[in-house]
Amino acid sequence: MTTSAQFIALLEAAPDAMVIIDRDGRMVHINAQTEKRFGYERGQLLGQRVELLIPERFRGQHPSHRERYFQEPRTRPIGVFSAAANVDQQAEALGVSAYLKKPVDLNGVLRLIERLVGAAAAQPQ
Repeated sequence: MTTSAQFIALLEAAPDAMVIIDRDGRMVHINAQTEKRFGYERGQLLGQRVELLIPERFRGQHPSHRERYFQEPRTRPIGVFSAAANVDQQAEALGVSAYLKKPVDLNGVLRLIERLVGAAAAQPQ
């Protein structure tokens, strides 16, 4: 198994929703927990901007936050949100805490990993 395949296998095994985006904010990989948590099939999310999973009132400012993060990356929480912080496919409110990990180099391309945890289970790591 290649290193890339091992990485994807570990991501799939994660108990939390995990989203990997490129610098433009497009989802390049999601795990099964993301599908389950947000109610989308993988094919509906891959290639879409991560803002799809963010409430409309925060979508406009999110790209500039992402760009600043890529300029000064560090592992950190990006917010513990109320029940209306993230939306699923049916636009229903989800209580989600989000944590950013430092970008990783996957085959020469920086990718950002975001961990999305149900608010009741949120624990910074």
